[in-house]
Amino acid sequence: MRHLWEWVGRTPPWKPHEVPDAGYTLPPEFQGWHLEMKNKNTLSIWSALAQAEEDAGVGGLPVVVFTRARASRYVALKFEDWCGLVVKAAATKQDHQ
Repeated sequence: MRHLWEWVGRTPPWKPHEVPDAGYTLPPEFQGWHLEMKNKNTLSIWSALAQAEEDAGVGGLPVVVFTRARASRYVALKFEDWCGLVVKAAATKQDHQ
């Protein structure tokens, strides 16, 4: 079982939750997400997004995490999904104030 945070290069601040079919260890907050991991110098982002959407299935959140040699890591997802995550994060922040 690979640990997602080893690929990302940092340690998670919470106890991870194992997702056996994805092959990565994810925290419970990521339940329902499908992370398509790409580490390539040349990447067809459209193909990677299509693969993430297909693998996520109905109701899943398709996300592409990508990098290349000696580069930062990036995330790609649908704009509507990103907006939903921002709204959810803002609501959570407001609840904790």
